[in-house]
Formats: sequence, structure tokens, C-alpha cells
Amino acid sequence: MTTAELAYRANIESFDERNDLVIQELPQVYYLASRIRERMPKNVELKDLVQAGVIGLIEACRSYDSAKDAQFSTFAKFRIRGAILDSLRKLDWGSRKMRRKGREISATIAKLELLLGRPPVEEEIAEDLQMTLDELHNAMAELDGLCLVGQLTNSSRGHAEARRG
Repeated sequence: MTTAELAYRANIESFDERNDLVIQELPQVYYLASRIRERMPKNVELKDLVQAGVIGLIEACRSYDSAKDAQFSTFAKFRIRGAILDSLRKLDWGSRKMRRKGREISATIAKLELLLGRPPVEEEIAEDLQMTLDELHNAMAELDGLCLVGQLTNSSRGHAEARRG
């Protein structure tokens, strides 16, 4: 156990010891953020994930209970990852059900392209998904809205950065 963890376990309320513990675990924040970033769209920035992870690390310092017989780094890893995922959920206004429907439609289109040797028409997609054509159109419109909002958000961020730069 490190001196910083020992200091925390002894309930020393010094900010220096807590800061040492946070600084010691910062590489874990960068590691977890970069691993999560690998599976995200390009518009999700690493620095945003790191920021959320640091907040999770600070919360882990505040709520760590040494009586639970767990190492701080193990406890912090779960809190950091959870904070990063929570921040991503707050940014995403699309429901999980909508995202799942989008993946189903994409998978069906890919499957039908392989089977047919050409891009499928909407009627074929709807039939394979056991949907009506109207249901497919509604789902596609919702999914297009998600993509459009993501692009608008990303482009407005770029315009703001261009004005600052």
C-alpha cells in the first residue's frame, strides 16, 4: 500500500495526501479514457472523457471506504469508468432502444446486400425486419435526426474553436 493510501486510511484530512492519491491514479484515468475512446465515434474527444474520468477519480477519493478491504486503485477504476460512461450518456439524447433499432437496420442492410448482391430496397429491409414501410421510415427519420444533431454539435464546436484560435 502506498503512503498516500495509508494516509487516506488513517483518515487524515490533508488535501496534500488526497492530491497525491489523485495524481498517482491519473495514468489510470488516461488509460481508461483512451480505451473507451477507441469504441466511440470520431466526434467524441479524448479530453472530454479524461475530464469526466478525473471527476470520477475525485469522487472515488471522497467516497473510498478503507474498511471494505479493497485497494483504492481497484475502487477508483470502477468509479472512473462509470463517470466517463455517465458523461457519454448525458451527451447522447438517443435512447438505447433507438440505438439498438439502428444497429438492427444496419445489420439487416448488410445481410441483404450480401444475399442479394446489390443494395436492398426499403420494402426488402422492412420485410426482413418484420416492420411496415411506415415503421421503417419513422425509425430511419429518428436515426437521421440523431446523426444530424451529432454533426451540428460537432460543427458548432469546430466553429467556436476557430473563433478562439
